[in-house]
Amino acid sequence: MTHLSKSMDTIGPIARTVQDCDAIDSILCPLDTNKETQKDQIPKFYIPQNVVLDDLDQEVEDEFNHVIEIIKDAGFVVEHIEIPAFEMAFHAMKEYGMLVSYEAWHHYKDIITDGQFKGVHPYTRHLIQQGQHITNSDADYLRQMQIKGRHDISESIGDCFLLYPTTPILPPNIKAVLADQKYYHRTNIRCLRNTTLNNQFDMPGLAIPMGCPAKNQPRLTSLQISAISGRDKAILKIAKKINTVICQ
Repeated sequence: MTHLSKSMDTIGPIARTVQDCDAIDSILCPLDTNKETQKDQIPKFYIPQNVVLDDLDQEVEDEFNHVIEIIKDAGFVVEHIEIPAFEMAFHAMKEYGMLVSYEAWHHYKDIITDGQFKGVHPYTRHLIQQGQHITNSDADYLRQMQIKGRHDISESIGDCFLLYPTTPILPPNIKAVLADQKYYHRTNIRCLRNTTLNNQFDMPGLAIPMGCPAKNQPRLTSLQISAISGRDKAILKIAKKINTVICQ
């Protein structure tokens, strides 16, 4: 296993509980570099009104609205916000391409050229080959877009948290996805849309199921809790509280 894009790839735990994610994070990051204050502040949440709530599957939308009401009823402050950087990111990627493809192409192009790429899935190969059409100036523009977006988001939300569905759709049929490359790419773009924003703007995030197994509720959808760069520990802390509220 190796990286696809050095600046964009991110590692993180997948576990059954937030507590387990916290424990793994403590191993991966034993030194807490997060600049969090020691005093407990009342957390505030924002729901972005652009991009992340567009074209949701009905079940995802219903579960999200239900969970937000639970969070509000528990006494948390939840407000709406517009984040222009979200739209800016997708406009830039549509116009100039993706940094993932650019970096992957420049790292693996010799392997592709030499015909040593047989072990890579065709879908991944297609993603990498898209990078050959992205110029250095295009990549520079995309990096500047990221820097501006991070600054604007930080100015807008400060130490608050963002809430939105992790994915806008329900889990797709795997056989159908693997059987049709065009369907795969359409589905993949939709699945990754919201988490792509975390990746673009260096926002740590944690996804927790919007259903509760103790109540025999399905767990096909999840809630994304995000914040500005460096607030990983704060997200883990608040996610424990939110998960408890959802499953009360």
